[in-house]
Amino acid sequence: MMSFFNSLNSFFRKNKDSNYLPDYFFNIPDDVLKFMYFKNGPKKNIDNHTDEPSAIDIKLPISEDFHNLEKIPYYPSYESLQPNQRFYFLSWLAKRNCPEDVGYAFLYLYSLERRLYDGEHIKETLLEINSLQKIINNDSFIHYSSISIIYAISRYNLYSFFDTLDTSMFPNFFVLTKKIVYDGKLTASEIIDFSHILGYKEKRYINNYYDIFKNELLQILEEKYHTPEFIFSGTNDKVPSMNLILSNFSLPDRNVYFPDIANSSIGTELCSLLYMAHDKTKKSLRKNNSYKHINKTVKKEINVRTGYPIATQKSINSTKQALIDSAKNNTFDKNEALAIARSSVNENGALTMVSSYRYFLYDEVFLKGELAYKYGDWDEAEKLWLTILEISPTQVCEKLSIMYRKQKRYSDEVYILQNGINLWKNSIFNVYNGSTEDLEVRLKKASALYTKHKASDKSTGIDIPNASYDHQFVSELVDLARLHNKR
Repeated sequence: MMSFFNSLNSFFRKNKDSNYLPDYFFNIPDDVLKFMYFKNGPKKNIDNHTDEPSAIDIKLPISEDFHNLEKIPYYPSYESLQPNQRFYFLSWLAKRNCPEDVGYAFLYLYSLERRLYDGEHIKETLLEINSLQKIINNDSFIHYSSISIIYAISRYNLYSFFDTLDTSMFPNFFVLTKKIVYDGKLTASEIIDFSHILGYKEKRYINNYYDIFKNELLQILEEKYHTPEFIFSGTNDKVPSMNLILSNFSLPDRNVYFPDIANSSIGTELCSLLYMAHDKTKKSLRKNNSYKHINKTVKKEINVRTGYPIATQKSINSTKQALIDSAKNNTFDKNEALAIARSSVNENGALTMVSSYRYFLYDEVFLKGELAYKYGDWDEAEKLWLTILEISPTQVCEKLSIMYRKQKRYSDEVYILQNGINLWKNSIFNVYNGSTEDLEVRLKKASALYTKHKASDKSTGIDIPNASYDHQFVSELVDLARLHNKR
């Protein structure tokens, strides 16, 4: 804080020279002052007709009393601040640490965004914004400051400068676009890392058998592109844009149009590669008994109420954690999904939303059924899985087929597989024409077992309930996809 003598000195100097810059600004480094805007004084660099919220009027009063420092409003401006808030802001600019109120950081970001808009000190401004991101732990600030960087890099074609920045806080969609547009390629590991924004939801093999999944993906890349990487040829369909907004509300044009790779034909192609790797991993694990890890000499614990075996505690804990993760992360917004589908330049946006909604509907219920099964409560598992049979026939039928065979319910196994095949072939959720090949292989074996053991069959019959989902919503998404195809 200023001493009494500094305050007195400032008073006399201010009276002698109207262009005097008050001592409050002396502690602000020159490499910060050059980003700021001043309406008057010796550093005046913006005209009075420009409505810049961060612009400093050095004639406005300042108070060092922090006793009643109030929270600053949304969309702040320097002029609208209280005298003690102005002093806090100027003091913060000298330190640029994590402020008590993130609004001060936004006020500074306004000036940085205007510098980018005007094309001044671009690289230095980007580095300054990036350094603030490392200090200010606020999701809103990270989001808008990332958009500022995205804006400048895309507008001034500075993708090469991107490598000098710390990208750990950046939105994944931007990193994906940079990898595709500037680098022109993605490794197998990177495709897996971006799986969640590409619409790929089947994470179990990635989580539990990462190396196998990655190797299968590498083989697919080699077979399809003759290279261990996905190479962007530049000949793909037109990529849609997402509309982002800069935080500085005074700029003439705040819109930032950025390529939406995830909802483009490129994103669909990448997602299809992941599903292909999923199917190949599943088949590989079935063939390789070394991944079953079953010790036949160990006597399994039995659920005394049901008489069915209980899985190992490690296996139970794994499903419990997957269930916790699903409850925490598996969210879906129908309005947002419709907005994405409508704004997409082709059918991919709508189709991806159908797949995402399907995953949202079945994942948690599927895991609850799996947990019940591992606890030896097979009746409860069957009850839960049947409620989502219509939504996810291939996953559910695989589980029920295994369980029915262990129970010697051979006729029920045949019945559930027949229904699963028909349901998936005609399902409104089967937007990518998913195969029923695995179920058909199971059905062939199940039919043979039923014929062989018909006399000892213990089938009880199956009542398949109607699935609970918003049919009108899914139909609207499918209709939007069809409209895109007709254009």
